[in-house]
Amino acid sequence: MSAVRPSVTLRALAGWILVGLLLGCGFGGAALLAVRISAAPVAPTTPALTVIPLPTVTATPTPAPTQAAAQTPTAQPGGIPSGASVAEGMLVEVIGTGADGLRLRAAPGLQSATNLIAVENEVFEIRDGPSEADGQSWWYLVNPYDNSKYGWGVAEYLQPAGG
Repeated sequence: MSAVRPSVTLRALAGWILVGLLLGCGFGGAALLAVRISAAPVAPTTPALTVIPLPTVTATPTPAPTQAAAQTPTAQPGGIPSGASVAEGMLVEVIGTGADGLRLRAAPGLQSATNLIAVENEVFEIRDGPSEADGQSWWYLVNPYDNSKYGWGVAEYLQPAGG
């Protein structure tokens, strides 16, 4: 019978076990490192700020008055220009009220109930008028974008829209 050398087999087995442990530790360490890298906090980004310069005023030459300009209707102090053809369907805007606004009333006259206080530069469509009451001309106005805003307003605080 031949002699079996068990020490060689155990030595080989011990070597393979050592290689397995080293490979296992290597893969395990790599896996832990990958988990740690993916869980690393992300630095917050700083939002970019774009500075937009303010517009500058550019002087424009004023044209000399012409005869055609002299024939255009003159504006009443803060109101619809005298001689302007004001009619139903025309768009007007509220002017000259400052922070007080224009009271739009249920009927022409200062004693009538206030429906709404229109703000400066708010645009309305003329639907009726003029009607004279309390020494003033009144126009029935409706907001073209919101029909729930309506009432009679004094002509003194109206001008053609865009005027």
